[in-house]
Amino acid sequence: MGGREKARLYRVPAGRRKGSIRSADRRFFRATRRVPGKVFDARRNFGAKGDGRSDDTAAIRRCIDAARTHGKGAIAYLPTGDYVVKETLKITGTDYFVGGSGFRTRLIWRGTDGGTMVAVHDPDHVTLEHLAVGNHDSGPMNNGIDILQTGSDRPSHMTYDGVFVYGMYQKQPMRKGLHFRRLGPGAVVVLSQVQGNLRFLDSAQATILAKTSFEGSVIVEGKDKRRGGFLGFLTRLATITTHGLYLKDNHSIVMSDFYIEQADNGFVFEGSPDCPKGRATIQGAKLHFTVPKDKPAKGTAMTFGNYSGQVFFGHHQFYVEPTSVRVAHTGTSPAELFLLANLFYRTKLAVSGEGALKVRLVGNEGVATVSPVDGSVNYLEAKDVGPQEALKQLSRALDDLRKLGEVDLRLNHPDGQRD
Repeated sequence: MGGREKARLYRVPAGRRKGSIRSADRRFFRATRRVPGKVFDARRNFGAKGDGRSDDTAAIRRCIDAARTHGKGAIAYLPTGDYVVKETLKITGTDYFVGGSGFRTRLIWRGTDGGTMVAVHDPDHVTLEHLAVGNHDSGPMNNGIDILQTGSDRPSHMTYDGVFVYGMYQKQPMRKGLHFRRLGPGAVVVLSQVQGNLRFLDSAQATILAKTSFEGSVIVEGKDKRRGGFLGFLTRLATITTHGLYLKDNHSIVMSDFYIEQADNGFVFEGSPDCPKGRATIQGAKLHFTVPKDKPAKGTAMTFGNYSGQVFFGHHQFYVEPTSVRVAHTGTSPAELFLLANLFYRTKLAVSGEGALKVRLVGNEGVATVSPVDGSVNYLEAKDVGPQEALKQLSRALDDLRKLGEVDLRLNHPDGQRD
């Protein structure tokens, strides 16, 4: 059927949460910016070389210790350079920064195989900023983890801003990266801007917000049944990955804008009956991959492996080759997939596997052809499947997105009301 279809209107329950912004007079740009109150320079004050050859471990440790002891917003500063590290750098304490000058401040691991470059434990308003753990020009490193943050039952607050770890254009999602393990209910993590693999283990009690993150894969896992926290992403890009997201053990996640391009596959949802049911609410601009002719098994949009819960997936453009948006399901755990207002660009949905997965479609659209002459589009209306039941459940996804906004306002814009 040529031309645009008539608008389809849907009535969706409002949900439990109200809007986060009470007034149009909200301010998002800060009038002031906090700067370090005291600068401890690793090279000038503690003798670090940053030449890519000398062992700078002791100098950096002394620099971090000085900033931690001083507190009050002090910074352990690493100027541009390549800093060789042979033993783990430890970050704990209260109210200070550890940072560099950006991508050209690089930590180079030359310690034992499988070691951890930076270990963070129970930080209290600490920021790690503007540095890279290795990079493309540093050569191979034999460390096991780039940055590891662990927690306890104590409250903590940690910010990562302009931090680069392993994962960009590397189809090795389980390797290195930024890891979070066993963060408790009082833990708060803000990922203002990070690049690379992200891995969360048994940290579903914590409040974790990623503002802008890109490249590598996200892995969420762990059997701990205590899951009263929140894991949310505002904007994320994943390019040239095996999968953009591995959501295991029935975990939950909220992502308002997730763009995947040139990937082997899209998403993995796994679980088991002994874990609490989960819910994933994922929005994005596009899901794109091209399946190699010699590897036809790749190119699966979503793989369900006994995941128990609900997946709300909306506002994506499915742009894949070959033209099947493949959803594969195994296992007997009940799961629901809601495809909401997506665009199937010269593609069609292809679901395979056992019958425990219920797929519901609401408000999707398709593109059949695009004229090479004038660019006119031949649209196809994608049929709704189970729309009434889907609309009843959709308010949960809307509530998830509202909570994402609430957490963002609370952590990043606490003083947002105008005077």
